[in-house]
Formats: sequence, structure tokens, C-alpha cells
Amino acid sequence: MIFLQNQLAVFLTLFLLSQASAQKRDNSPSLWGKVADLTTGQSHWKLKPEVSIPALQELTVCVNVNLKAQGFSSWTIFMYRHPKFQYAELGMGGKQGRLVVWLFGEEWTTPLIPLLSKEWYILCLTWSHTKDRPALYLNGNLMNITAAHSKTPPLNPTMCCQLAPNGSLTLGVGHKISDGTITILPYSGMLGKISLFRMWGRERNDEEVTSLSCTEGDVVKWVWDNWDTEYSVPVCDITLQCEWSFYEVIVQFVIMRYDKNTTELYQARDIAHRWLRKVLPSDIYLHRVSVFEATRSDRKEHIKTPPEDGLARWAPENISRFYCLVYMNVIPKLDVAAVQKEMYADLSHVYTDLRDLLLLADVSTIYTTPVESFSMTTTSPQSATATSNSVSTSTFNTASSSTFTQLTTLKTTTTTFTTRGVTTYTITRTPANVSGPSELYFEVKVNVSITGHCDPQAILPNWLNMSLPDDLMMVLDLQLLPHTERCAMQGC
Repeated sequence: MIFLQNQLAVFLTLFLLSQASAQKRDNSPSLWGKVADLTTGQSHWKLKPEVSIPALQELTVCVNVNLKAQGFSSWTIFMYRHPKFQYAELGMGGKQGRLVVWLFGEEWTTPLIPLLSKEWYILCLTWSHTKDRPALYLNGNLMNITAAHSKTPPLNPTMCCQLAPNGSLTLGVGHKISDGTITILPYSGMLGKISLFRMWGRERNDEEVTSLSCTEGDVVKWVWDNWDTEYSVPVCDITLQCEWSFYEVIVQFVIMRYDKNTTELYQARDIAHRWLRKVLPSDIYLHRVSVFEATRSDRKEHIKTPPEDGLARWAPENISRFYCLVYMNVIPKLDVAAVQKEMYADLSHVYTDLRDLLLLADVSTIYTTPVESFSMTTTSPQSATATSNSVSTSTFNTASSSTFTQLTTLKTTTTTFTTRGVTTYTITRTPANVSGPSELYFEVKVNVSITGHCDPQAILPNWLNMSLPDDLMMVLDLQLLPHTERCAMQGC
């Protein structure tokens, strides 16, 4: 175990497939815990051409910056340009002791800010077409910025309400585009480190900028596949910590049986659940484990297996391939890079179930993402058309006194409530799309124990919405006993 010093409690979402050779680049597609060290010359990073930024009418960009020296000369944190325009569509940097924002050819500046060298700062920029100016946050605090009225004319009024799509983005330097070629602007480089550059296709409000600083972007992500790092190889930096609780894990896996039979989807779900419970720490709680059949186009024909198992002789068609999607909640929250490292180490283990079968995870597909909340979708991220070929389980464990378990198959749904190990309510129903719609109402009383400092009124509705099968059940009303009555029952 890597998390020796902290207790871990987790909701998990996984996505499993075939075994591959060990991955390069520190075993993970993620760059969390790594930085772009831009302390030499014109070192910089570029967004890969295949990562397309769409036309956006609102956006948020967050980035962590560590300056080697601020100085008073101009420097660039990032710049986004489009070939049709001769100005920066979007960017951030500094000059003369001030932070600078570029948006649609206009320049916005802050008052003098004494940024300390070798200190990490979180900078976030938000914008919406409904606003007359961008918003800049420094460590969660909204900064006062004023338009500098640059000589470059502002964006054409007909184009002022969205970010131009399919442009180019650089980290650490400014650039321009000439005949489709990116040219670095001289003397525009930043001396220092950049990390956790992420972009979202929506405007985050003040609270979200402050409280969701450790989540992954949805337009540009801090992952290897998004960035061209030719001019500056990423390096680890233990001083950069970002602690978070909610994660989505994706992985692919194969199941090989000694009887040479294939594995059905519902069996794969149960096997995956047992595998996760065995390889993950006991204080990681699986919220939902969804398993999907791999389509033919997703399958890898070259499966490496341990020679001593004698499985290499098996034909590929006798190997069952699946995706797995899992959500997890880490309590207390831990550094994102540490959680990702832990998940990679745990899920890399080969799993055998009483020697009847062997499960191998494709280590190159293990990806742990810090998310804002748990998705309600049950569709495979890799195969949007596979909505009918999935099976999932949901398990919520509070400290030790309340358990909610939902089991969904293609034919029936069983929901069980257990209250302090005394009373059990069980409902088994056929899906509505099989038997036709019905109107059945149930009143369920349950005692729940929640560990930690939280607001039950905020936690319990989210738990119910995530746990109950949304195609079968809807929570019409949730009532909590008043604090005085709860204390009377519990002897406060």
C-alpha cells in the first residue's frame, strides 16, 4: 500500500480490457504530479494538433505557475491563437509586475502584484459571452483587472461572442502563426514551472473556482496525449500537491477461463467486482462498477499471458474482453498524483478466481481522473452505442452502520436497504421497458451513519440519486428527522 499514513474510503468507476506490455512514461497517461520546467531558453510545450479546441461561448482555464523570477519584462504563461487573426484569442502572462490577460485582441492588466519566486500560484481565467470582461482569480481570489486598450483592434463584433475554434496553444511562450506554421515570439518566454493546465467549456463561478481546483478539464486535460513536450520533458515535483476525493477510474481487461468457455456479461461484472475488492484496500468503497462488452474494433488480438499458466496457446476468440467503469471517493482526500499511482499499482495485479479463471488488466488503459461529481450515465465511454450491453453494481458503505446495495442486470433489478443490521427492505422488479410502466409508491425508513464533517442534507440526496436505478425509481421526497429528535433517539 502506498497510502500508509491515511485512511482511504472510495467510490470507484472502472473500465477494463486486455493485457499489454508495461507502459512507458512513468506508467500513467496522467501528468498530475509533473511539471513543465521552462527555465532554459525558449523551452515550451504545445497542444498537439489532434486536440481540437471547439468554438466556445464561455470557458474556464486554470493553471499552476511557479516563477523562478518575476522581473519587469514581459512573459507568457500560455497563448491561444487562430490563423485568421493577428492577435491572441486568449492568453495569460505578466509584465512590469502585473498579471496580464489577453482576450480577442484586448489586453487586461491587474495592479502590481508581488509574486514570490519559487512559490506555486493557482491562476484561473473565466469568460462568458454574456459578460463585458474576463475574470481572473489568483489562489481563488477575484482580481481587479482593467482594459489596457491595446493598439490591436478588437475582435470583429460579429465574432465577439465565441472563441475561434481549432487554433494553436503554447505554454511558457507567446507565438504567432504564419502560413500554418507556429513561430515563437522572441523574448516572450516565462522562466519557471507550469503545471495542471486545464480548460473547461463553461464558465465556473466564484465558488467552483475556489472549491474545484483539483478536477480535470473537459476540453484540454493535463495528460500526456494532449501535449507535445519535445522542447521540455516533464519532471516530477513533490512540492506540487493537489488533494481531492472524487475519482473516476477507467480500465480494460480480459478474462481467460481454464474450461476454455467464454464469460457472459453478468458473470464478468461479478468477477470484476470480486477482483476490485481483492486488489483494492478494504477501506475503498465501490459506489458503482459498470462492465461493458468490448466491440470487435476495440479488441486487441495480441494478448500476453504468463507462460506458466499455459494460456498462450488459447485462440483469441476464447478470450472474453470487457470494459469496466468505476467511481470512487477517497476520504480523507489525498494528492491526486498519489491516488493515481496507487490505482495503477493495485489494478496491475493478475487476478485468479480459485484457479478457474484468470483476469488480466491492460495496464496501458488504467486511467484515474479527479472529477467534480459522479456521472449518472451507464454508457461506455469507449463505445457510445453499447448502451444495452452493460451490467453494473452499486455499493455505498458508510462507517459501519448503513448499507445500500443495488444490483442491476439486463432482466431484473433488486434493491436492498439494511438499517443498522436489523431491518431489511428488498424490492425485486422487472424493468419498465419489459413489463410496461407502473405506478408503485414506497415509503422507506432507514438509519444512516456518516463519518466525517458534512451536511447530511447535501450528501444523502446525491447518494440516493447515484445509487438508485434511474430507469426504475425516482425519489419524490426526502425528509430528515430534526436534530432534536435524532439526538433523542441516539442519546445525544
